[in-house]
Parts: sequence; structure tokens; C-alpha cells
Amino acid sequence: MLVGLVGLLSVLDGVNLSGGQWHDLFIPVQRLAYVLAVMVTSWRFGAGAGWLTGGIMGAFILAKYFFPVELIPVRIVSFNFLVELGMMAFGGIASWFIGKYRESELKLHQSETDLRTAIKEWTETFNSITDPILILDSQQKILRGNLACNKTFGAGLEGIAGKYCYQVIHGIHEPIPNCPHIEMVRTGQTCSLEYLEPATESIYEITASPVFGEKGDIVASVHIYRDITETKKMQERLIITDRMASLGELAAGIAHEINNPLTGILGFAELVRDRDLPDDIRADVDTIYREAQRTATVVRNMLTFARRHPHAMEAINLNELIHRTLEFRKHDHATANIKVMCSLEPEACQVTADFSQIQQVLLNLILNAEYSMKQAHSGGNLNITTRRLNNFVQLTITDDGLGIDKSIAGKLFNPFFTTKPEGEGTGLGLAICHGIIQAHGGNIWIESEAGSGATFFVELPLAA
Repeated sequence: MLVGLVGLLSVLDGVNLSGGQWHDLFIPVQRLAYVLAVMVTSWRFGAGAGWLTGGIMGAFILAKYFFPVELIPVRIVSFNFLVELGMMAFGGIASWFIGKYRESELKLHQSETDLRTAIKEWTETFNSITDPILILDSQQKILRGNLACNKTFGAGLEGIAGKYCYQVIHGIHEPIPNCPHIEMVRTGQTCSLEYLEPATESIYEITASPVFGEKGDIVASVHIYRDITETKKMQERLIITDRMASLGELAAGIAHEINNPLTGILGFAELVRDRDLPDDIRADVDTIYREAQRTATVVRNMLTFARRHPHAMEAINLNELIHRTLEFRKHDHATANIKVMCSLEPEACQVTADFSQIQQVLLNLILNAEYSMKQAHSGGNLNITTRRLNNFVQLTITDDGLGIDKSIAGKLFNPFFTTKPEGEGTGLGLAICHGIIQAHGGNIWIESEAGSGATFFVELPLAA
């Protein structure tokens, strides 16, 4: 629009150039329109567009000085011609400065937009990490943290910023022993530490990584707190499992070593029994044979328990497995004054399960019941029942031992939780039982009160 206005005014000015009544008005309006057009175009579209606009309008303005031709020598030396040439030169220079300024402003605006986007993406990424992350200054004061810190440390950034990390994380007033931040400052390298938090009994892997300034000095550090409690428990469980496997192999070896001479004892006892012997000697030989048979049964049970079996789900006779497992503990029950009573329904004998794993569950529950009764009154009554419930077989193992307080009964199946004194239990037995029964599609739970014994319930799918 301004370009058209300049062109129109140039035509009118050319008509009245010799001193018409509009001449004094056209010139300042035309020059003002020129300057505005060049500046607006340069600001909106850049220096190149400003120069193009200035060139087009300059052609309109200067055209009046070259028509008619015979007046060119007079017009090009006039004051107005020189002023308008200067105006065009000013317009070109102004266009360049305005265009460059506008270009710089656009780049700055784009940089600010990119920076805001980058900060937003970084913040979202930072807060999406589930491990607590803290950024500390060189004096161990907290600068910022991610959202996971709220859940882990129980305070938002507003509540922890500016505090020392050991105050917020550990609730103490000095750095912990072997603090990874102090070691990082000393070595200039990333340092890690495994730390047991006494308040929660959780194990954390604390990693401190340095942030270097322009001069190469450490100006801050990034601390990552990873809860490795479950990982540690799994490692300990694997160690214990491996140790149990080694004990099983050792037991199998011992059983084989016992089995060889035992076979000879049974064979020779059988030969002696066939002879014509006095009654008192025959009674002694029968005792030898009977005890050797009992020992052979123990050896067979030990081999069955120690032998590695491939995990296979199949129909097994649960009642028979209970009898075989009890046979394994028969001698211990007699010496510990434990009376065993079984009520096993024939209809509840077939279940779909892994033989060795269910035997492991049975043996673990029986051993726990024995321990409880021995601690309570050096003996007791152990009741085992099976019955059919819809598509499941329910097994119950009841003792009249110490019982379990209801406040801790729900923790019995947690890994490494034990009610036994230190050194007498790993806290893995019931956790493993729970995992096995869950893997079989069944359920396991306890009903107990302190001082009134305990009953473990196990449900397994009925064989099709």
C-alpha cells in the first residue's frame, strides 16, 4: 500500500514539479511513505525485501527527474534530487540494520523457544526416572531433585533444597562413613557405595558423579540412589539355593555310601534268619534286620529328596507323597515325642503338581511345625488332613506349638523374614513355599494365634 502511495505521489509530483499548488504537500508525504515502507518491509521480511522495496519506490521517485529529457541537466543538480538520493541511501542502510536486528531477534526468539522446549523435555525426563536423583553443590547441599525424591525421602524439592544431603537422606548431621561424594571430590571420578539404611533396612547403591566447571574444577555432583534390596535378597537366595544343591549332592553321596554296606547287612541278616537258631538269637537277628530295613527306607527317602528332578507338572498322589515325607521324619518324631495324626480323603489324592517341589513344601511345613512344638513343650500333636473343595485339594498341617501373633502372620511369606533366633533360620523357607504354590496355580496361607498353635492351608488344583 505504501509502495502504491509513493508511486501515485511520484506521478502527481511529476505533474506539479514546476511549482503546482500540491507540490509542497506531495514531497514530505512521499518521503515519509518511502521511509515507512522501507522500514516496515525490512522489519517484516528482512533486509533483502527492504532493499527491493526501496529500489522500486526509488525508481518511482527518481523517474520525475528524467522526463522530459531536456530538463534532466537542470533537475539532477537540484536540491530535492540530492535530498532524495540521500534519503534512498539512508533507506538502504536503515534497511540493512533493521533487517539484521529483526533477524537476530527472530533467532533469539527461536533459541528461547528451543531452550524452553529442551528444559521441559529435560525436566520431564528427569522426573520420569524412578530412582531418586539429587544434584548437589560442592559442599553437599541439595540444588534440586526429581519427583522420586518425594516418595523416597518424604519431602518435595521446596523442603530439601539448600539442606545437606546426609540430613535429608540419612537423618544425621555428618556424612556417612566412606561417603561417595567425599571420595568423588578426592579422586575426581564417579564413586559408588552400598549402604544399609538402618531406619528402613533397605540397601541402596549410591552413585556420585562429578560435574566439572570451565576451569576443570568440580562445581556440582549428581547422586543416584538405587534401591537394590530385592537384588541383594535374590543374590542371597541364589547362594543359599546353590548351597542347598551342594548339600543335596553331598546327602546323595552319603546315602550311596551307606547303601552299599547296608545291602550287605540286609543280605547276610536274611541268610542268618533262614538258619535254625535259638529263639533269643533269632530275636536279635530280627532286630538287626528290622533296623536295617528302617535305615534302608531312610536312605531311599534321602536319595529321593536329594535327587535333582526335572520340573514337570503331572498328576501325583498327594496322600502317598504325604506318607513318604512323614516316613522321612518318622524317627525324629519318635525321639521328639511328636504324635502324627493323618486324615486323608481318598478322593483328594490326585493333584496336578511337580513332585519334588510339593515334597519340598511339605517337608518345610512339617519342619516348621516340629520346631514350634519342640520350643513350646518338647513335643506335641501334628495333624495333617486332605479334602476336596470343588476343583482344588486342600491340605492342612496343624500343630499345637507356639503359634504366631496375628500382627506378624502376614509377613511370614516375605523373603528373609523369620521368627527364629539369629542363626537358626534363613527366612527363605516359607517364601519359597509361597512361590512354589503360586506357580502351581494354588494358594497358601496361615491361621494362628500366639500360644495356640498354627494351621497352614495349601490348595492345589485337582488333577483332571
